[in-house]
Amino acid sequence: MKRLNRWIYAVIGVIVLLLAGLIYAWSVLVIPIANEFTNWSHTSLSLTFTICMTLFCIGGLIGGILQKKIDVKINVWASGILFFVGFFIASKAQNIITIYMGYGVLAGFASGLAYNSVMSTMSKWFPDKQGLISGILLMGFGLGSFIIGKVYQAYTPSTISGWRISFMIFGVILAVVLIIFGFFFVKPDEDFILTVSKNKKENNIKKEVGIDIDAKQMIKRSSFWFYFVWAILLSASGLALISQASGIVNEIAKNIDASSVATIV
Repeated sequence: MKRLNRWIYAVIGVIVLLLAGLIYAWSVLVIPIANEFTNWSHTSLSLTFTICMTLFCIGGLIGGILQKKIDVKINVWASGILFFVGFFIASKAQNIITIYMGYGVLAGFASGLAYNSVMSTMSKWFPDKQGLISGILLMGFGLGSFIIGKVYQAYTPSTISGWRISFMIFGVILAVVLIIFGFFFVKPDEDFILTVSKNKKENNIKKEVGIDIDAKQMIKRSSFWFYFVWAILLSASGLALISQASGIVNEIAKNIDASSVATIV
C-alpha cells in the first residue's frame, strides 16, 4: 500500500479504538438487559465486565505474541470477526452464561486484540512524538464508551428486548469497520524511520536510550514489580468504578433521566 500522510494512520487508529472502547460502556449497555432479566442479580451481571477486562488483557498479550509471527492486519480482521460473533451471541442471550461468552469472553478478547494492534502499529509512525500519539490514541479509546453509550441510549428501541437489535447493529458495524480499516495497518519502512530520526537530530531533540531486556531479566528487577503492583491496584480501582458507574449515578440522583446518566457515566 502506498504510504499515506502519517496523521491519516493516527485518525484510523483513533476510530478503531473508539469502537473497541465501547466495552467500557457496560454499565450503560447492561441497563435494558437487567430490565428484561429481572431475576439476574447485579453481582452476576457485574461479573460480565470482570470477564471482559480479563479477556481484554489476554487479547492484548496474545496479540503482541502473534504480531511477531503474522501480519498485524490479521489480528485486526480477527478482532472484527470476534466482535461480530460476540455481540451476535450476546444478542440471542436467554441465560447469563451466553452474556458471559458473547460480551465477556469474545468481545473482551477482540477489544484487547484491536487495542494492541493499534498501539503497536500506529505509534510506530510517530517515533518523534510518542507521548502525543499515545495520548491521542487513548483519547479515542476513552471516548468510545461516552459516544457509543449515548448512541445506545438514544437509539435503542424502547421495547423490552430492544437492546438485542442494538447489539446486532454494534456487531455488524464493528466487523465492517475493522475489516476495512485493517488494510491500513502497515508499519513504516526503514527510510521513513531514518528520515524522522534525522529530523529529530537536526531539531536537537535528545533521544533517550531505553533498556532492552528480555522477560527473564525484567522479572528480576524490583522496579518492574513496583510498577506491576501499582498498575494493578490503580486499574482495579478505576475499573471497579467504571463497571458500576450507572448504578452509582442512579443511587445519587434517583430521578435523573437516562440521557444524563449516559453522559455522566
